[in-house]
Amino acid sequence: MKFRATLASTLLLLTVSAWGQMTPPKPGAEVKKLDYFVGTWTTDGMVAQGPWGAGGKFSSTETSEWLPGNFFVESHADMKMPAELGGASKGVSYMGYDTDQNMYTTDEFTEQGRHDASKGSVTGIPGSSTARRPTVGRRSSRE
Repeated sequence: MKFRATLASTLLLLTVSAWGQMTPPKPGAEVKKLDYFVGTWTTDGMVAQGPWGAGGKFSSTETSEWLPGNFFVESHADMKMPAELGGASKGVSYMGYDTDQNMYTTDEFTEQGRHDASKGSVTGIPGSSTARRPTVGRRSSRE
C-alpha cells in the first residue's frame, strides 16, 4: 500500500513538473493581423433609406483591446442609430482566427439580444468597415 502511495505521488509530481515546463502557445501571424483593430474608433455617417425605414444619421464609438494571451480582440461599442433602426445601444464583440477553417471570425452581441456571427478571409477581415446595412457617407477614424 505504501508503495502505491509513493508511486502515485511520484507520478503526480513528474506530471506537474512536466506541465509546468511547457511553454504556452503563441498567436500565429494571422492572429497578429487583428492588431489593426486595437484602439478606439469613432464612426459616423448616414444610413440610406430602405425597407427598414427612412434612414438617417448614425454614430458609434468602439474601444478594442487584446484579451490575455493575445488570441482574441474584445470590443465594446456605444451606438446611436435612428429610432426605427433601434436607437441607442451598446454591444460587445470578439474577433479571432479559426485555424481549422483558415478564417477570421467575429461574434457580436447587443443589449437588444441580437447576435451576429461572421467569418472572413484575409481580404475581408470582419469589422473592417463592412456595414450590415447599406450606408452612405460612412467615415471611421482611430483616435
